[in-house]
Amino acid sequence: MTTSAAKQHAHELALLVLDASGTVRAANDAAGHLWQTAPANLAGQPIFALFAFEVTSTSPRWLESQWEVLLATALGRTLRLNAQPIEPNAVVPVTLELQTAHGPDSVYFARIEVLTISSRSVSDTATTPASRSAETISGQ
Repeated sequence: MTTSAAKQHAHELALLVLDASGTVRAANDAAGHLWQTAPANLAGQPIFALFAFEVTSTSPRWLESQWEVLLATALGRTLRLNAQPIEPNAVVPVTLELQTAHGPDSVYFARIEVLTISSRSVSDTATTPASRSAETISGQ
């Protein structure tokens, strides 16, 4: 599926179930459409690997910091990001919101919605790039 095909599914709400470390445990069909893969293939991926960030690293400490920043900025709030589908050099503007699931385990639900042209006028107050916040945390 191409990025344009992913945008055709813009009306679908992509949902992910994440564990305490931000690793995808389950995904719905809309998430598979967005990231151009079977939903089962998203399982085991760290959530931040599914988005395009300005600054990245493979350092384990950095990856942990990236999850902490994403959790702090998107838990109960809408954050604008760019989803990074499989198609090279293609990004899809989306909003991400994390919610805590009720139960004994630390589990989160991620709600991802593709931004359409008309929805891109959403307030920019919730658009602080998580990648810049990660630089601040990793520099401490």
